[in-house]
Amino acid sequence: MEKKRYIVHSLERGLHLLEWLAARPQEWALSEIAREFGFSRSNTHKLLSALKANNYVIQNSDNSKYKISLKTFKIGNHSIRGFDICLESRPIIKSVANALDNTVSLAIRNGDDVVCLEHADGPTLVQTILLRRGEHLPLYVGAAGNTLLAFLPEEERKEILDRANPRAWTTHTVIDVDKIEEILAIVREQQYSLDHNTVVMGLSALAVPVYGASRQVVATLVVAGFSIDFSDEQIPRKVELIQQASKELSER
Repeated sequence: MEKKRYIVHSLERGLHLLEWLAARPQEWALSEIAREFGFSRSNTHKLLSALKANNYVIQNSDNSKYKISLKTFKIGNHSIRGFDICLESRPIIKSVANALDNTVSLAIRNGDDVVCLEHADGPTLVQTILLRRGEHLPLYVGAAGNTLLAFLPEEERKEILDRANPRAWTTHTVIDVDKIEEILAIVREQQYSLDHNTVVMGLSALAVPVYGASRQVVATLVVAGFSIDFSDEQIPRKVELIQQASKELSER
């Protein structure tokens, strides 16, 4: 039993290390990784050697530093293929991206975060949008997260906000929980979320819910771009097109 607990503990350490490296794709020295995790050099080396042997990390032969391999990217792509909604969404979001010349994304909830599954760029858009495939953000910030959070049951929504300890991403980020709840009430009423400069200054986004077979919200479609392209005059057309896209995807 003790050996099994050790194996599970080592697995947890290895997975945490893998996640850490995935979020920081530059090269890292063994000593830097050991210091970050508070592990001994010996234990860190064992974990890295196991990950290296299974092709999850690679080691630079010139400086002996480690970095994440593309194997995790392949695994992520395989898992995304299991989501039929991704395949169904691709022509839809590409059509809207071309029509609006903005980035259009499909995102879902993953725990307390929103994660992007698919995205398509408009023909001339400079690629500066944050929520791209595989990227994630807390549910409390941004149009995509607010849309998914707004339609959760009240108790579940409050638990997420209690855990969140919201922080300011920009000077426009709303971090007061009561004010976030007010925003979410507006989202539920108008059936879309509009966000200006709360994640990155100069960028705006508009998100709508995507419904499943039993009318539960299963995802969100997001239009994002430079804030100058999200004036009061431009918003109605964006809302119309992205809601039409959501209706089509929901029906599929």
